Amino acid sequence: MMAKKYLQLLAMLIFCFSLAAVIASPHPVSASTVLTNDDFNSGTMPGWTLDQSGGTITVQNIPSSTDKSVRLIDTSATSPVSMTKIFTAQNYMITAEFSLRAEQLNQGIAATLQDSTGASAAQIRLDANGKIRYTDITGTVDLQSYTTDTFYDFKIVADANSDNFDVYINNVLVKTDRQTILNVALIDRIVINTFVSGTGTFYVDNVKVSTDGSSSTELSNDDFNSGTMPGWTLDQTGGTITVQNIPSSTDKSVQLLDTSTTSSVKMTKTFTAQNMITAEFSLRAEQLNQGIAATLQDSTGASAAQIRLDANGKIRYTDITGTMDLQSYTTGTFYDFKIVADVNSDSFDVYINNVLVKNDLQTISNVAVIDRIVINTFVSNTGTFYVDNVKVSTDGSSSTELSNDDFNSGTMSGWTLDQTGGTITVQNIPSSTDKSVQLLDTSTTSSVKMTKTFTAQNMITAEFSLRAEQLNQGIAVTLQDSTGASAAQIRLDANGKIRYTDITGTVDLQSYTAGTFYAFKIVADANSDTFDLYINNVLVKTGLQTISNVSLIDRIVINTFVVNTGTFYVDNVKISFPSSSVTTYSAPTSLVGFENLFPSDYYSVVVNGKKPFVYMTKNDIPSTASEYESDIQSASFANFASSGPINVDIFYNGTINSVTVRPKSDAITPTVSGNKISFSLSSPKKLSVEINGRANPLFLFADASETNVPSPSDPNVIYYAPGVYDIGTDVDIPSNKTVYIAGGAIVKGTFFPGDTHDTAGSTNTVYSGTAASNIAIKGRGILYGGHLDPANKQGMIAASGVNGMTLEGITIIDSPYKMAQFYGAVNVTVTNVKDISWHGETDFINASAFNITVDDCFVRNNDDFVNFSQSRHAIVKNSVVWNGNWGGGPGASRSYFWDTYDVLLQNIDIIRLGKIDGKRGAFWFSGEEDRQLKNIMYDNIRLEDGVEQLIMYNNLDYPSTGWGIPTRSSKVNNIYFKNVAVNDSIANVTGGVIRGYSPTYNMQNITFENLTYTNGSTLITNASQAGIVANSNVSNLSFAAPITAIKLTNSMEDLFYSGSSVTFKTDVSGYSGSITQVEFYKDGVLLGSDTTAPYNYSLTTSVNSSDTYASSYVITAKVIGSAGNVTSAPYYLTVYESSAITMNQRSSDKAYNKTATASSTPDTTKTASSAVDGYNHRDFYWKSDTSNTNWLKVDLGSTQSISRAIINWKDLNSAQSATIEVSTDNVNWTPVYTISSAADNYNDCKFTSVNARYVRVNMTAKNPNSYNNSYMIWELEVY
Repeated sequence: MMAKKYLQLLAMLIFCFSLAAVIASPHPVSASTVLTNDDFNSGTMPGWTLDQSGGTITVQNIPSSTDKSVRLIDTSATSPVSMTKIFTAQNYMITAEFSLRAEQLNQGIAATLQDSTGASAAQIRLDANGKIRYTDITGTVDLQSYTTDTFYDFKIVADANSDNFDVYINNVLVKTDRQTILNVALIDRIVINTFVSGTGTFYVDNVKVSTDGSSSTELSNDDFNSGTMPGWTLDQTGGTITVQNIPSSTDKSVQLLDTSTTSSVKMTKTFTAQNMITAEFSLRAEQLNQGIAATLQDSTGASAAQIRLDANGKIRYTDITGTMDLQSYTTGTFYDFKIVADVNSDSFDVYINNVLVKNDLQTISNVAVIDRIVINTFVSNTGTFYVDNVKVSTDGSSSTELSNDDFNSGTMSGWTLDQTGGTITVQNIPSSTDKSVQLLDTSTTSSVKMTKTFTAQNMITAEFSLRAEQLNQGIAVTLQDSTGASAAQIRLDANGKIRYTDITGTVDLQSYTAGTFYAFKIVADANSDTFDLYINNVLVKTGLQTISNVSLIDRIVINTFVVNTGTFYVDNVKISFPSSSVTTYSAPTSLVGFENLFPSDYYSVVVNGKKPFVYMTKNDIPSTASEYESDIQSASFANFASSGPINVDIFYNGTINSVTVRPKSDAITPTVSGNKISFSLSSPKKLSVEINGRANPLFLFADASETNVPSPSDPNVIYYAPGVYDIGTDVDIPSNKTVYIAGGAIVKGTFFPGDTHDTAGSTNTVYSGTAASNIAIKGRGILYGGHLDPANKQGMIAASGVNGMTLEGITIIDSPYKMAQFYGAVNVTVTNVKDISWHGETDFINASAFNITVDDCFVRNNDDFVNFSQSRHAIVKNSVVWNGNWGGGPGASRSYFWDTYDVLLQNIDIIRLGKIDGKRGAFWFSGEEDRQLKNIMYDNIRLEDGVEQLIMYNNLDYPSTGWGIPTRSSKVNNIYFKNVAVNDSIANVTGGVIRGYSPTYNMQNITFENLTYTNGSTLITNASQAGIVANSNVSNLSFAAPITAIKLTNSMEDLFYSGSSVTFKTDVSGYSGSITQVEFYKDGVLLGSDTTAPYNYSLTTSVNSSDTYASSYVITAKVIGSAGNVTSAPYYLTVYESSAITMNQRSSDKAYNKTATASSTPDTTKTASSAVDGYNHRDFYWKSDTSNTNWLKVDLGSTQSISRAIINWKDLNSAQSATIEVSTDNVNWTPVYTISSAADNYNDCKFTSVNARYVRVNMTAKNPNSYNNSYMIWELEVY
């Protein structure tokens, strides 16, 4: 909305048009707002400026007395004739429509869009060579021949922001994205002129100029011509306020008569509060020694902007700097003012008599919304003033046409016709000037069909008219996606009924009459899978569910039915989608105290005419630090939100030599004009825009419009409104509370909704909070940690032991340590979070969690993207990652201390890899301390420039010092890489080593399906080709081409508990032969088969008795048929115990947080209470002395029925011989379970149900492989 700040030096001579240099400010515009519309049928040309030096310009009865046009007769070979119309200047989208006709081929006429200096943007001409031509930056280009005495309808759609335009002839798009002749900033006139060098006669008709963009909603509009002032509040302390016949009895105004030198008079109008306001009003003073002011305010009276006719005879404005002169004014004269204010950017523009005089002024106060206009005289003098035409409006959204066909040209441009069952032609129905398409179906076994495709959208409005000539045959109109899946359908059915089809089937609406056109409208939303129906502009159905759950709609299909014959007519088919309104967020007046957050030195950004604030955070890591990156100096970023398509303009403070927009998978190719970069977005994106290399990127965070915004007054919400807050560190969040950080808020501090334990690296911080449930941190604001010392190893969010947490929407700046830590957490969702951090050890997510999802995030950090230890069912997807020098690729799924399995990493763009040991490595997966890492799926991972090694550390392939690796590693099983695309050449990438630790702690079943290099051109089919080396402790390492013949379509995101049913579904559309059957296997064992499409198999899930908490299976499907047998890629199925809804069983563990004692505690930090605290964490376990005989006991607090105890040993420090004993009195003990062999990890002790208060593990012999010669128990759980 607000201004371009850069001087555009425009230099190009185009025929008779001049050199120009302009400074411009964008101006908010309204949807399909008509700026001028002339059909000349009145016989006059109001508002046109005529130059008849070379001939005459008159209105004539051409083509008829009821449809007049303007005739330009050029009788001079040395001078032209021209007609010019000026309108309100626009910088967004201008649509100019006009009709031209030439009476000869040897003289020309041109229609040109210009700015106020005469600089040209776009031109169409009937040229003197008999050609229709356009002029753009490259020159004048032929389009087609024209015929004399024929009107041609032209349309130019020009955008001064992107400096391009489209050309239509007779409603057919003939040229698109032509670069404007000059880079004008505003367009404010259309000039139609003949050429200088010849003579001739021309006609001009139907000149219409309109603008697209945000629709304008009136909040208040007063011309006072009724003689009243409804809704105004009057303060007449210092005089009177009345409506007077000034300037006339038909055009009244309000008189403010100030008769006091100690008081003023004031009129106030309030309206619905807005963050974007256009206020228009007229002021007139009868003297120069007293003043009047018009002010925009919020509900508290804080002022945003002010205009005044001052007591010094000057028109003045007031902004944050004070009151400034604009120009002199004359008494007895009305001046038209307009203030365009945006409280998001805290700025406003000022217009006088429709001329922009000031732009990007900073508001007086940083108000959040504006809800009133106040007009008042001054206190110090007396005088008379008049006020008129006070109008306040706000911006919304418009619609953008994708297709518009009235068929009046007699053609069907862009339609695909299927005339198998008859004919499709344009006919003079209802008249020769209002044609329609006739579908004549002459077959009872085939139909006729017409299809139009358009740019795919997720929100569509389709308008069309249908007419049937009979009642016993039908016609249908369907919206579909590119696969032919249907979203919505309307039909004139063969039963004489208008009917619609939704997910439930086809339903009657009303009867129709033969020979009558019906106007239909379908408003479809693929996001919510719903649509509404209108008939003849009346809403008849709303909220219908779409036939199929399509994600995008890209075509309209109109077809007759197969079973009968008949005649139909189709007319006025128009497809549009809603242009988007954009939400930007205000910035604080000062960033003092934010050591690493500044206004950007490099960039300003305009999105759909609005300017988000652009921040910058600098790489402040000392150059001597190992995590320092010499090739990145800073990162700028801008946040905004939109409900639909976005036009982005980026202005760079310097010379642009190159531009790269990442992720490259988004395929965004920007246009560059001077210091401006432009491109469009059809949906929310997270982008890195890199100019002249990667040293100072701009991160654009284009979010979807925010929904379900909490109320500040909600008692369960901790609300941070726009502004600056220093909350300190370790702020607790109680259960069932939401922290909301609004856009425009910057919160300085950390949140710690933790349990009784949490670690910050090696410092072993203990926090005495309470485990929370059902909590959230969300919003569109910033959480800042740049003031914290990384040496303290404190992250931004530490949520240990939580059950149910959402982290959504916020931007994290400069975390000093692991951004979010979820230890012992359950049911965690992290979505749409942006993180820009510089220090080492700034893992984005560090978790030991059950059921955690990370979705739609952008991370620029200096360590792991995600690090899962002791985690199960972890989903990471749809994210963009820029790793710093300590980065670990796309989430290495490291398993430190407990089994990590059931992990999906999907659809991730790695736009930068950090260096570890001097290499930019992609994948690493590792485990340690006798645990398991299994069932990890990497799917659709894209690695951009700079990959140096594909496989980094795995299974103890670590740096030799400094990481404290124990003597044993883990078992790694089932790692599947699917659709991994390396952007670089294979010659530039080292494969790496896959290494199992020993025959026992080995690596099995490592598969690469569709691993490609060089933008997909090189497929890897074996380890040698990729340069990957595997040692003897690795088995079943394989490489495969894409498996397309059969696919299991189940998602690893699904969560299954024992006893639930799962149906395995297949997609065999890629199989080329006939299918006999599809077989289904679990861990290689045949489950069953299906001989009929769609080839599914259902299974009731269970957990093996030998497994603790969960069992994992590998499911495959094999198609048996004439084209050979093909096995699918695996589906990793993990089944969890029905009662086990958490990793540590807190919901039902009878021992959790109860009193525990032990026979020995030589280490006071490794006490018995650590074995019942709910944590299987590095530092929280019980450790005995070195004696063979030891015991650990827990008091359940009361006598209870129990039948199971789980001992989670730390590594191999387990018992070879032990018993589980129970007691009701702590004196008499009964053994219920005997352990007779050493366990690597767990002893899951199940026994007949008994009543007990005390449970004791009585250990008599240690595991001979124990490397600490002690018993160590992470957790003792009782059920």
